[in-house]
Amino acid sequence: MFDQLSKYFELIPYYPEEIVFGTPIESIRLVDIDGEIRVISNKVQKDVTQELSNISKKLALQAFDEKLSGFIFKAKSPSCGIERVKLYKN
Repeated sequence: MFDQLSKYFELIPYYPEEIVFGTPIESIRLVDIDGEIRVISNKVQKDVTQELSNISKKLALQAFDEKLSGFIFKAKSPSCGIERVKLYKN
């Protein structure tokens, strides 16, 4: 899909997780903790919800300043999936 779209658009990767975890990107999951959805790092079992939210807001503002035309979201991704993202119970 990337190859097909890159013929028509300049594609800019956007990974807020990379800023939080570096590379390789650590896996995360969404966990329902007492009715609140939290982002948990799988490797160290750390709640990174606020950190990821802050970075995502900052990057979204940068994207707005750069006048991007749109976004492509990855299905089932805990950080950018719109639907069918697995939600774990605590």
